[in-house]
Amino acid sequence: MQQAQHGTLLIDDLIGHSRLLEVSESVTLGRQGDFPLASDDPAMHRTFLQVWSNGSQWFIKNIGSFIAATIQPPAACGFGRTLISPGSIEVLHPGTSTLYFSTATMSYECELTVMQSLRSPQPSLPPDGPFTTHVFEPNEEQCLLLKTLAQPLLDNPAAEPRVVVSSQRELAEALDWTEKKVERKIQTLAETLQKLGVPQFQPGQKISWRIVLAQFAAAHPHYYAHLS
Repeated sequence: MQQAQHGTLLIDDLIGHSRLLEVSESVTLGRQGDFPLASDDPAMHRTFLQVWSNGSQWFIKNIGSFIAATIQPPAACGFGRTLISPGSIEVLHPGTSTLYFSTATMSYECELTVMQSLRSPQPSLPPDGPFTTHVFEPNEEQCLLLKTLAQPLLDNPAAEPRVVVSSQRELAEALDWTEKKVERKIQTLAETLQKLGVPQFQPGQKISWRIVLAQFAAAHPHYYAHLS
């Protein structure tokens, strides 16, 4: 294997395949990507993710149409787990990030290691990056709902959300609310986040708001960390 240099990116699927990228390279990951992921899984997108560098930072974009990924950045960077939904872009921080994703048949993970860059990163995303949203300040009941929705995904980041996220009835029992109250709270949160411009809550979403909200909550645990 080529020796890792400052600023390079190492992709490792954790089953024996890895590739070292120079800052000039742009690579797709997926069933038929430049770097194969889940190549024998017909439920995996042919091209699922794309990674590239602007010379000082590495980025990852979900170029699939349905499957989402969750990324756990290096502990030293101070950021929590983040959802990478279709169309969204995230910065890859120096160090090793773990990527979790699932298809209908299998759960996967891989590691992306960014070597320490030679020059300080520029605080800007590419032109097609997600736009900044306004402040989201959930009340106590909303925080409690977010925490309850997120818990199965926090317990098992590689799990399929549609399988492990609590149903409306299970949420009502866990929170000692009526199902109607749970439904109303989920709808209110989804509408609020839509108005704030959060990408995964924009019109056209085909997944239940309950699932989308659970993924959002798992990616942003700071909203309910005070309840722990």
